[in-house]
Amino acid sequence: MGYGSKNLIIKQKLEDAIEYSYCVFQHLKRRKMMIPKDKLLHFVAGSICSAFVYVITLNLALAIGASALLGIAKEVYDSRGHGTVEVADAVATAVGGAVGVILARVVM
Repeated sequence: MGYGSKNLIIKQKLEDAIEYSYCVFQHLKRRKMMIPKDKLLHFVAGSICSAFVYVITLNLALAIGASALLGIAKEVYDSRGHGTVEVADAVATAVGGAVGVILARVVM
């Protein structure tokens, strides 16, 4: 398999994982779950992050760790006067990361 065809496969898998993450977001929205939009956005960001890292590295721990780190980094950014620090935001990002990596594994 050539380098170009491998990139196409990775791109397709990543697009599939993002589509699945978006479907989860839309499902929760349709069911009018009482989850704040901010938490859903953190969830989707974590899901996309972990799916991306997993597709590139095929390392489950690294993918989930990357999404957790993303959530923590965002809260550190917020603590510098750019928003409100909420532990629940970091948790939503990490949970999204766990779901995203599961979806990426299912797709692959």
